[in-house]
Amino acid sequence: MEDLQEVFTANYSCSESFTQKCCPSIVKGFVYLWHPDAIDTFDDYYGATSRFQDRRETVWTTTITISHWCVTSNDKRDTPQFKEMRKDGDFPPAGIAALGGSTPSAGKMKEKTPTYIMEERSSSLVITGDPSGNFWICSIWSSLTEHNSVSALIHSLPQVLQRFINQQACGRCLVFLILLGHVSENLAGEYDTILERLDGIVELGVRRSPLLAEATIC
Repeated sequence: MEDLQEVFTANYSCSESFTQKCCPSIVKGFVYLWHPDAIDTFDDYYGATSRFQDRRETVWTTTITISHWCVTSNDKRDTPQFKEMRKDGDFPPAGIAALGGSTPSAGKMKEKTPTYIMEERSSSLVITGDPSGNFWICSIWSSLTEHNSVSALIHSLPQVLQRFINQQACGRCLVFLILLGHVSENLAGEYDTILERLDGIVELGVRRSPLLAEATIC
């Protein structure tokens, strides 16, 4: 996983632990020790397909994996880390021609090193526990969030659970939606960054107005 990977585990009491870099030993810890019921989600994490599943059998499993892209600094490409064997490429591509201008020569293209790289990534959220929703474990594998932001969110969850003390299954579902909303909000910000950098390359100078965005959502 990436250097900025955030891995979070929590139970009903909302205890937490984080790691900035997930090596194979930590992955094995999740699979065999901390969250073995979520092995299917961890397997989906290393794929390239988005999946959602809510299955209530002996173990109640609610899981989602979102496949997405991000743009990072080219300086991080050679940083020693545990590789996930995902696709990546220069952003913008080295051979792209400037719109409205002449195509650069081969020599100039070699001299210009791309500032960013586009990387394929995944984010996974999974909760497993008993069918009644009384006891459960939650794990987040995502590079979209940071320790400070998600930690503050996690500390607010006991208040949510307390409101549903007599309907703990509902409380568990709400926790899943709150955490998914946090990941989705950060994913939207990531794609907005990609669009801003792409707009700087294409230089169309056309941006969607808030009114148009609201109309599209409706």
